[in-house]
Amino acid sequence: YKTPRQFPQLQPPNPLVYHQIDLLLDVGANVGQYVIENRQQGYLGQVVSFEPLPDAYQDTRKDLSGQ
Repeated sequence: YKTPRQFPQLQPPNPLVYHQIDLLLDVGANVGQYVIENRQQGYLGQVVSFEPLPDAYQDTRKDLSGQ
């Protein structure tokens, strides 16, 4: 069995890109995996992330800043 990621031509378009959404509010960002996935799928709009847990917040900052 092959997963859809192994066949990118079968992937539906990212809805944020398809509908030209220019602002993503990521509430409960955890460590930023939702934003990272959307960026990998072509989303170029602005992102505002909220994460109330201090440890996850620090990890998110580190992950999204590339450090």
